[in-house]
Formats: sequence, structure tokens, C-alpha cells
Amino acid sequence: MISRCCAIKAEITSQDEKEKDLRRILNFGHTFGHALEVATKYQEFTHGEAIAWGMLVETHLSRLAGFLDESTSKRIMQTVRSIGNLPPIGSISIEILVEAMKRDKKHQGDQIIFVLLKGIGTTVITGDVQAKLLAEAWEQTR
Repeated sequence: MISRCCAIKAEITSQDEKEKDLRRILNFGHTFGHALEVATKYQEFTHGEAIAWGMLVETHLSRLAGFLDESTSKRIMQTVRSIGNLPPIGSISIEILVEAMKRDKKHQGDQIIFVLLKGIGTTVITGDVQAKLLAEAWEQTR
């Protein structure tokens, strides 16, 4: 799996060396993941653990936003969790995470940009996500 993921990443980055558009799809899980890193001052999670948590939250968010069906959502979450146990999240609030997201480089204007899923290998990049859905996705993941 790791080898295949590396090959996909190499293919995408070679097609979009200046990170204009296509390369953004590699950021799935990174909006919440980077916020977790910031909220914990980079002390609680490795980068991979934070991104794995982000992938779980953003999978829930994809389903809640109506982009992803329940079956595919479960399959993705099972795959992420099959890699190994993740450290507990603790009591980090969605408000703290949203503040961290607003300071992230992927934040554009007044929108937090997410890479959400329409299916396995199919993404949608959006900043049109309701705060209520963010909170619900966070709670479902915890």
C-alpha cells in the first residue's frame, strides 16, 4: 500500500510541480490534521498520526456534506484504522481546531479549504462547509 501511495504522489506532483490545483488533492486529511498538530503544540501526535485522525474526520465530513455514501465512508475509516492504533485525541474542542485552521496556509479569505471525498480516488475541494457539520464530524470521530 505504501509503495502504491508513493507512486501516486509522485505522479501527481510531477503533473503539478508548482502546486496550482491537482496537487491539492494530496491534502486530504491535512486540514484537520494540521489543526491537531497546532492545537497540541506538535507534542501529542506524529505528523502521520495527526493526518490519519484528519482523514477520519474528513471522511465523516464528506459523508455529512452529502458527498460520500455510508458504505464507502466505513471502508475508508476501516482502512485508516487498520494501519494501527492512533493515540487518543483527548479533550480538544472544535473551536480550538477551527481557530488553528483559520491560520493554516490552506485558509483562503474567510473560508477553510477542505479536500473531501466523493468516492475512493475522487475528491472535491471546497470551502463551503458549515460550522455545524465540522462540529458533528469532529464529535463522530472522537
